[in-house]
Amino acid sequence: MDALIGDLLDNSFITNGKRMLARGAVGRLSKKFEITPVHVYRLWKRAKQSRCDNGGYFISSATKKGRSGHEHTYEKDDLEREVEKIAP
Repeated sequence: MDALIGDLLDNSFITNGKRMLARGAVGRLSKKFEITPVHVYRLWKRAKQSRCDNGGYFISSATKKGRSGHEHTYEKDDLEREVEKIAP
């Protein structure tokens, strides 16, 4: 994601105090990173908001917080051993 934001910044310019993307940048970058143009726009919007919120710095972080990702699996024997430690 950081590489995409870097490329977006390389393909942007400032006009009337606002940072704008160059014509065709979204299409080129969506093909380069193999994502849809909607995702490129969404990341660009999030990067611009991050810059406003963080004093001029672009900070990228995961959007899903907390209990996201794959479920942890445990062996039955290991679970039984741990339960026995707690409640003998």
